[in-house]
Amino acid sequence: MALYRFFKPVVKPIEDIEAANEKVAEVIEANACSTTSKRGTYIKYSASDRATIGNYAVQHGTSAAVKHFNKDFPNLKWSTVNDWKKSVVSQVKSNHAKGKDDRAVELIPKKQGRPSLLSEELTKDLMAYIWALQEVGGTVNTAIVMSAAMGMIQQRDPTSLACNGGHITLEKNWAKYFLEKMSFVKRKGTTKSKVTVEHFEEVKQQYLLDIKAVVKMKEIPDELIINWDQTGINYVPMSQWTMAEKG
Repeated sequence: MALYRFFKPVVKPIEDIEAANEKVAEVIEANACSTTSKRGTYIKYSASDRATIGNYAVQHGTSAAVKHFNKDFPNLKWSTVNDWKKSVVSQVKSNHAKGKDDRAVELIPKKQGRPSLLSEELTKDLMAYIWALQEVGGTVNTAIVMSAAMGMIQQRDPTSLACNGGHITLEKNWAKYFLEKMSFVKRKGTTKSKVTVEHFEEVKQQYLLDIKAVVKMKEIPDELIINWDQTGINYVPMSQWTMAEKG
């Protein structure tokens, strides 16, 4: 894989890339020492289940409903049942006013639209950065998305961040939503080389040419050019799991 590909100006200005890379590096280093436990399994309830439990709560009370359905739904929360109870009451009133059946047969959760947290320009640039990272084999996950976005925002408009009194708060759920917009799904990551023996000399020459190009582009002095052996270094963040385009 050509080294020069990692320095392609996929996002302009170049300061955005450097700021994003810096934040990504910080997150990777922090995650190496992290011992945070994973979240438990999320339970989904059907629309009919919601209505059944909600109707029972209306007739017998919220606490009684939680106890009654505990066998089938052991993780049922009082606050959840109480919300369904209120929804049943609201739906029954609405049906009665319209001359329909007073019963609540289904409780379909409302779809909640999520306003864009980032500007259109920043969203496009962040997507370009994520695509470039994925193309060169780098790991793409929520932590990478959040840190890259943080770096770009700090470079362009740091006052918009909540930590600086602004309105932008970058959270894991937002990063998941961002990756969903890009049609990314989770898959097993790999660092397996794709270079074949037949193309080794060609890749080798291109590799050396790319180094020369970067040295010239970045004006790197000769004394800072170091050759080493037997040490593997990742040019991009790597992990056992990553996100890739769906399909």
